[in-house]
Amino acid sequence: MRDLKFRAFHKELKLMRPVFQINMLGEDAYIDKGDHDVYDIVDCWEFSDIELMQSTGLDKEGVDVYEGDVFYVAGSGNCEVEICELHGTVLTGKDKYQTPWIDALTECDIGDLLGNIHENPELMESK
Repeated sequence: MRDLKFRAFHKELKLMRPVFQINMLGEDAYIDKGDHDVYDIVDCWEFSDIELMQSTGLDKEGVDVYEGDVFYVAGSGNCEVEICELHGTVLTGKDKYQTPWIDALTECDIGDLLGNIHENPELMESK
């Protein structure tokens, strides 16, 4: 069984950070601030201030793949990673066509991770 991993993007601060605990009752998430000062490694962000993204449990060349990540896919262009109840992890293009990740791995050329829709919204904007 895989570990559940999350990350959060703070909409106002424009920061992406790993989440190490989620408080569903208090509707907030405890964030690793990244500076690792012994007394100040944790911050608490409210759900209303963040976009919470779950890891798909997949990786591309050793990099964890999260909801909202954007990859270049040959023949489809830039595609966003989404989690779909019917197909599991899918790649959704600008035309909203969804390709299951496993099909994309076997039938398409998935390029490098380009970024994500929160830090790099221009990756999925229509031209």
